[in-house]
Amino acid sequence: MLKDFSTMLALIINFIMVATITRTNNFKDIYMPEASKYLITYGGLIQGISSGMLIIFYLSARGGLITKSKWRSFVKENAETMAPFENEDRLDLSEMSIAMTHHILMTKGPDAIEFEGDEEGTRNFGNAYTKLEYYMYNTLFFI
Repeated sequence: MLKDFSTMLALIINFIMVATITRTNNFKDIYMPEASKYLITYGGLIQGISSGMLIIFYLSARGGLITKSKWRSFVKENAETMAPFENEDRLDLSEMSIAMTHHILMTKGPDAIEFEGDEEGTRNFGNAYTKLEYYMYNTLFFI
């Protein structure tokens, strides 16, 4: 319904523009009644807000599926060129360097066992850089 509302509002705004805009001064200037300007301005704001809500709903419904699929293919491509990270010293995630956590993210993905948090369903990347990198890749994948 929100999508239909947004589309109808856009059509109404365009119809108002076509119906009320007139050319004056030998077609050099555009004239539009004040009421039409207000209708178009406020209708445009409402239409923009409804379109933004549609994007938010789409992201919440499909965003996770899209990023998971992209992470799988990204990790698969990286696995062909990069050797998987071996934790021979049995370091804890908080003891690993940024390069180590970056390498785990690139070769195993965000669902790696090393990134499992204390609570179920949470992730601990060990440092802010790897966490930022994870969110930046998610944004990139979605775009």
